[in-house]
Amino acid sequence: MSGGGGIPRWTLIQWIANQGVRLFDLHRDPGERRDLRGRHPDLAAGLLAELEEWRAHRPRLDLRTQQEVELLQEKVEELRELGYIE
Repeated sequence: MSGGGGIPRWTLIQWIANQGVRLFDLHRDPGERRDLRGRHPDLAAGLLAELEEWRAHRPRLDLRTQQEVELLQEKVEELRELGYIE
């Protein structure tokens, strides 16, 4: 949810494994240090509903299992440049 151009104000993070949810105000807390879900439960619930709606229209991935994936060399180099792999 954004108030116009630029950085969105709110970010919601959900951990799939334990269904944990946190809400952050990026304008006041860009380092995402203070979870505001308890102070804004309706906003958190609305964003979580949007996330679930978005997920409903995407292929289902089982993120709890490790699967081998073949990557194109180009993608491997991109991930290496970003520091995700060595």
